[in-house]
Amino acid sequence: MEEHQEPVESSSSEPVVITQENQINEVKKQGPNKIVIGALLVVLIAAGSAMFMYIHKKKPVTVSNVTPVITYYYNDGKTVMWQDKDPAKSLAISQAPVAPHFLNAVYLELEQKYGGGFYKQGAWDVVTTLDKNLQTSAEKYVLAQEPSLLKHTANAAGFVGEDVVTGKIVSLVGNLPSQLTQPHDYANYMIEPGSSIKPFVYATLFDQTTNYGAGSNIEDTQGPLEGYPCTVSTPLSASNCLYNYDRQYYGNLPIRYSLAYSRNIPAVKAASIVGIKKIAETVKKLGATKGYNCYPGGVQASKPIDCFSAAAIGDGAYINFSEEVNAYASLSRNGVYIPSVMTDKVSLNGKVKSEWSAPKGEQVIKADAAYIVSDILSDPNAGFLSKGFKPSFMSGNFKTSIMTGVTNDLNTFSSFAYTTQYVAGFWFGKPGNAGYTYEADTIPVISGWLSDAEAGKTAVERVMPAGLQTLPAQVADPSAPGILPRPTTDIYPSYYKP
Repeated sequence: MEEHQEPVESSSSEPVVITQENQINEVKKQGPNKIVIGALLVVLIAAGSAMFMYIHKKKPVTVSNVTPVITYYYNDGKTVMWQDKDPAKSLAISQAPVAPHFLNAVYLELEQKYGGGFYKQGAWDVVTTLDKNLQTSAEKYVLAQEPSLLKHTANAAGFVGEDVVTGKIVSLVGNLPSQLTQPHDYANYMIEPGSSIKPFVYATLFDQTTNYGAGSNIEDTQGPLEGYPCTVSTPLSASNCLYNYDRQYYGNLPIRYSLAYSRNIPAVKAASIVGIKKIAETVKKLGATKGYNCYPGGVQASKPIDCFSAAAIGDGAYINFSEEVNAYASLSRNGVYIPSVMTDKVSLNGKVKSEWSAPKGEQVIKADAAYIVSDILSDPNAGFLSKGFKPSFMSGNFKTSIMTGVTNDLNTFSSFAYTTQYVAGFWFGKPGNAGYTYEADTIPVISGWLSDAEAGKTAVERVMPAGLQTLPAQVADPSAPGILPRPTTDIYPSYYKP
């Protein structure tokens, strides 16, 4: 019968980090009553390497007599985040003093990869991708914003920071600081994205057609659209028309301004050209591997159904928030998909089970399409950056692309900001309940975190795809938004044909 080995104790006030080596040494110290005539053979090889072999006349020290334990490290591979000394009784989320939702997500990933009860195999060392300084930064900014979030009726929030170059998740906050011990991981929550889906609508349009560029007009005029017959326009409560959020319509409007100013009507018209299914395919290929799906009655436990035109403005369709962050990272990489990752190296009983290596990446949409979208979202004279928020994002060396989104019933608000190095995503709201959200509550979080993440780093320009064309921009209606004078030219795909 196997005899249980207790964890190694220490007289020091410092916490004990259990490893396979000190467990084996402890077993050896217990003498011949525990191990009969054990011997250690050390063979030193002249080349400088060494091989250690334990020879036992009876039974060797195996997985079965190594205490199950999971030690999680920050991405430096040395600093311990947390050690789960009793993984059989609790998941990381209920015990971990830091980043509980991130550690829970890592645990579930290990369970999926290595099977239920994987921890029973012995001592696990897990080097995660979490950056200690950037995690502290994310927690700091979310904590500072919590009073305002609660004031504006939010009861949930999630933040994800990702390294664009590697796909590594370097920061993750799964809920409001006052609710971190709750099981809901809102960083990996299925949300209605609102207008934050629109960049993928236009990326699909540029990718799937040959006659649209940033300077192409799509009319911003109210009228019958798929799903919006527009037979009754007033009062608003009885209308079956699609409205822009500001109830204004600008007629001829180049896509640069339609996207930058998040106009609803041009986005739905663009979606009608390529189809919602193509847009969903684009989002999935770029990183939202769980898909962009609609469900009957919004109940996600049911089987997905076909999405309609409202999905082009992020209503009635759902996406995993963390995966949407990765999809934005793929846009920043000019349409190259790299899977997001949470672990650098996983070892069991001192033997490496898996180790991250730089992926090649896959070009999933045309580079021209992704580049044009990123260029529009980083335009300091149009859209979000032309408002009062410009100083928050334009003070550093990195060119930053920004997009925000709010659902029609005001229950979810999200913002994304990305450079060639990092992408930050933050959302908050009242899942499943209509409420009031406030755009400015996201700005201090994503701008503050990006500033910390990029401090001391040299800006890298996004590579412009070969053959990208600069051609005359179509004329916008004089009443259209944007800082004047407007440029007379704009960028178009290399394959653009008027």
